[in-house]
Amino acid sequence: MSARHWALMGIVVLGLIFAVALPAWAEDKPQDTDKKVELTKAAANAINAAFPGATIEKVKLEDEDGVKVFEAELKVKDAEIEVTVSQDGVIVEVETEITVEALPKVVADALAKAADGGKIEEVTKEEERATVKDGKLVKLDTPTIKYSAEIVKGDKKMKVEIAADGKVLECEKKSDKEDAKDEKDEKGEKGEKGEN
Repeated sequence: MSARHWALMGIVVLGLIFAVALPAWAEDKPQDTDKKVELTKAAANAINAAFPGATIEKVKLEDEDGVKVFEAELKVKDAEIEVTVSQDGVIVEVETEITVEALPKVVADALAKAADGGKIEEVTKEEERATVKDGKLVKLDTPTIKYSAEIVKGDKKMKVEIAADGKVLECEKKSDKEDAKDEKDEKGEKGEKGEN
C-alpha cells in the first residue's frame, strides 16, 4: 500500500472514532438549566383568572406521570403560592403557605398532637384539583385538601401530612441528608429570587 492509502485509511478511522465518540461526549456536557420557561397563553390565563394581581416569580416545566405541567411560584399580597398548571390551562394543584392559626381546628388539633411539644414550622395547604390517570389529566369534581407541616423537636425534624378531616396521612422523620438538601434548595431559591 502506498503512503496515500495509509493516510486515507487513517482519516477514515479517525472519522469513525469521532462519529462514535462525539455523541457520548455530548451526553456528558451539562444541560443548560438556566433557560427561562415561558407559560403557554392558556396556562397564564388560568393563573391570572384564579389569582388576580399575582406576581409570577418563577416557572419550571415538569413531567407529572407523562403529562407536561408548569410549576409556577406566585406572590399574592404577602402569601407565597405554588401552582401546578397544565399547558392547556387546567390547574392541577395549589400549595399555599399558611400560619398555624389559619388551620381548621380539627387539623390544628391533630397537628399539635403529632408535634407532641415540638415546634411547628412551614405549614402548607395543598389543594389537588386534577390528577393524572392513564397519561391524561382528569379534573376532580371536588378538590382534595390536605395540610403539611415540618415539626422540629430537639435536633429531630419530621414532616406531617394531615387530611382536612384531621386524619394523619403521613408522618415521616427527615434524615440529616434530606434536611441539608432542603436547606440548600431553600437557600438556592432565595438567591435566585434575589437576583430577579
